[in-house]
Amino acid sequence: MSYMIKNLKQTILYWGNPTAIGVGYSYANAVEILGRWEDRQEIFVDVNGREQKSQAIVYLKQDVKIGGYLYLGSLDDLGDSSSALDISDPSAVDAWEIKAFKKIPNLRATDWERKAWL
Repeated sequence: MSYMIKNLKQTILYWGNPTAIGVGYSYANAVEILGRWEDRQEIFVDVNGREQKSQAIVYLKQDVKIGGYLYLGSLDDLGDSSSALDISDPSAVDAWEIKAFKKIPNLRATDWERKAWL
C-alpha cells in the first residue's frame, strides 16, 4: 500500500449521494472524514473509459461516490460564514468533484487502500 491508515490525519469534507434533480444535482450535507490530500497530477481512466488528468489525489478511510465532492478542510475552516452557507451545496466552497474511485485490499484482505481522483 502506498500509505498507512494511521497517516490519514487530514480533515476533508465530503458531499456524497449525488442525486439528479432537473438540470443539476443535490447532495447530502457535508460530513467530515479523514484522509490524505495530495495536490498532484496523475493520469487515470474515468468510469467512461476516458483518460483524464487529476488535479488532486485523496487517500481515504472510507468509500466515496463518483460524482460526489471533496474539500480539504473542516466545517470550522469555513469560518463564521458556515452558518450562512448551504452545507448541502459543494459549489458554496471550492470543493472538487470525484472523477474516479478505486478500492484495493491489502494482501491479507484486512484493510483497504481507497483512492479518489479529483
